[in-house]
Amino acid sequence: MVEESERPVFETRLHPASLAGTLVFAACVVGATALIVIRNPLAPGTVAQLWLAAVVVIALGAVAPLARWWLSRFSVSTHRLTIRTGGLRAQRLEIPLARLADVTVVPGLLGRLLGYGTVRIVPAGEPAEVFPRVAAPEALRDAILHQPRTPRRRSSA
Repeated sequence: MVEESERPVFETRLHPASLAGTLVFAACVVGATALIVIRNPLAPGTVAQLWLAAVVVIALGAVAPLARWWLSRFSVSTHRLTIRTGGLRAQRLEIPLARLADVTVVPGLLGRLLGYGTVRIVPAGEPAEVFPRVAAPEALRDAILHQPRTPRRRSSA
């Protein structure tokens, strides 16, 4: 339920670096296919079939990671943090800002250079949630920490 005074403040997603494994997989498939084609005397039709198979394998291997990257969002409003993760099996986590006990960012060396990091969210009284390779993690943390942490009032009905 969105309150009238609630407004979006910041939104980010997973960094494209989260697709690095997919790119490595694609490079391995291309490399293996190229080795087979170069080292064996094959008919042109067979070569075409091998390359077509390689493209299909790469496409099938990329569907889930691309969907996860495309659909994942980290949104901060004036009252809550909403995290949507996953691709084919999406999950949604909403945490009122008043319930957040801690938000930490660990960028790592490559993350500092490319602008991503691991975000650790700790709701009060619950285990930490860890999200690797989040784009603009410091901006996400700052957007969360700069919102007032007043608990919502409950109506007495």
